[in-house]
Amino acid sequence: MRIYYRRRTGPVWLLLLLVLAIGVVTIYAASRLVYTASLDSRALNVGLTAPVKNLEPALIASHEERLIASMLYEGLVRWDEAGNKIQPLLADEWKYEENGQKIVFRLKNVQFSNGKKVQASDIKTCWEKTLASSKEWSHMALFLPVAGGSDFIQGKSPEIAGVKAINEKTLEVTLTAPNAAFIHMLTNPVFWIYDSQDSARPPAGTGPFIVQQNDGQRLALLQNENYHQGMPPLKAIEVKVFNDPAQALAEFKAGQLDYLDKVNPQNLPELRNDPEYKRMLLEKPLYTLYGIGFNMNKKPFAGNYLLRRAMNYAVDRQAINKDVLGEAYIPLKGILPAELPGHNKDIPGYGYDPEKARQLLEQAGYPGGKGLSPLMLAYNQGEGHQRVAESIASQLSEVGIPIQLAPLTWEYYKKQLASYNLALFRLEWSADYPDSDSILYSLFHSSHIGNSNYFGYNNHQVDKLLDASRQAVDNENERVKLLQKAEQIIIDDAPCIWLFQTATAKLVQENVDNLRVNSLNLVDWSKVVLKKPVFSDTAKTPSEGNGKV
Repeated sequence: MRIYYRRRTGPVWLLLLLVLAIGVVTIYAASRLVYTASLDSRALNVGLTAPVKNLEPALIASHEERLIASMLYEGLVRWDEAGNKIQPLLADEWKYEENGQKIVFRLKNVQFSNGKKVQASDIKTCWEKTLASSKEWSHMALFLPVAGGSDFIQGKSPEIAGVKAINEKTLEVTLTAPNAAFIHMLTNPVFWIYDSQDSARPPAGTGPFIVQQNDGQRLALLQNENYHQGMPPLKAIEVKVFNDPAQALAEFKAGQLDYLDKVNPQNLPELRNDPEYKRMLLEKPLYTLYGIGFNMNKKPFAGNYLLRRAMNYAVDRQAINKDVLGEAYIPLKGILPAELPGHNKDIPGYGYDPEKARQLLEQAGYPGGKGLSPLMLAYNQGEGHQRVAESIASQLSEVGIPIQLAPLTWEYYKKQLASYNLALFRLEWSADYPDSDSILYSLFHSSHIGNSNYFGYNNHQVDKLLDASRQAVDNENERVKLLQKAEQIIIDDAPCIWLFQTATAKLVQENVDNLRVNSLNLVDWSKVVLKKPVFSDTAKTPSEGNGKV
């Protein structure tokens, strides 16, 4: 009976298995077809770990706001990082006149997302509205090189006199002096263009996307059908704001996000060692420096460059980066971040040399730290800043320099920093535009004392070099040499302990193409593509069934 039974039922079971297998394959293939077909309408799902409150260029106050605003707005020019040069965007071309003191822009035929034609007069009124609405001095300061910018800020003039619409397609910008850095400044959000007559919030721009919905925690963006560079490959973008970075990471791992804009440094070792997520990890050095500043007008740092140099040599940047930061950053020897135009990779700067630190400390009048009162190191509260500050304090104590830690709330820290009340303080500075001038001039020119020169640093020779670099409109090589000379003098004066060039870490699903982050931490959203995924037996469809707009 058993033999008879097996002969009769064998083909039946085989048939059932075959039917089941065909069904599974059919369902799986269908799911692939549905997902692939949905690429024409599916949104790119983006995760942020900080809120987006304002998108108008005048009011942007965070990286996240700047990132989303870059989907909506553009400037006259753009930064081509690969080619290391400024390229046309809304302006078709420009030329310098009057020895570089005047720039004349010819505009492209471009429309705002609401269909209105962009004219030179729109740019003038837009810039004036932005400057009138700006609340941050660092934003307003970018208009100071423009003739009439200072008078407008002070309320002495109803317009920025140096900005003129000659005709519909010609914009003329007159500067207070020739300024080779100004064309780079135009990449900053304060110079992005929007329809200042538009009552919508945010107002219409010329970027590749428009906001359809924004409730604070979720944003939905659609293609700008009037985009002047052609329809972007993405039909839509959905942005979700997470209060908990761990939850954001979990949703990316679950395939619910295509792009996670920020990965915490403590998660980097795990992700780097995971073969699956290592492929998705995008790490990018930024034009941002992290350091400890000295108030040059407060004891014991005033007039004592030997003490300031000693403290630079006493800090082991490599060890802090490895042991505290998980190698998330790049140790600095000098001031300028790598790849920033004008960066000198051969500059000697400060390495870790505790013996030299002790010698300089003795020459400074404090042998073995004798006679040196504890120095209070102020920083804004946060686990990462706390751990870095503790490591610095420990290393300085090894050469005889006593440190007391002073964690402050963010608001109080900013107020004390702006009031020059801190003698020793944490400082992080991101370039406002892709040029060495944004760091050297902003932080160390004496004209910025009371603004962004938090050190109170005043060196007449450095001022002359930085001023001369701005005058070199027609000679880029000479301009770079002048900037590098200024950097070397500043390094010798040591108004700061330069610690790190910061970097950013993102996660990008493998079904996303052409998502590139530049050193200003921005993405060209007009080029991003959702591509057909490669499926395996165990693969999940990224963000499947999620984010249609």
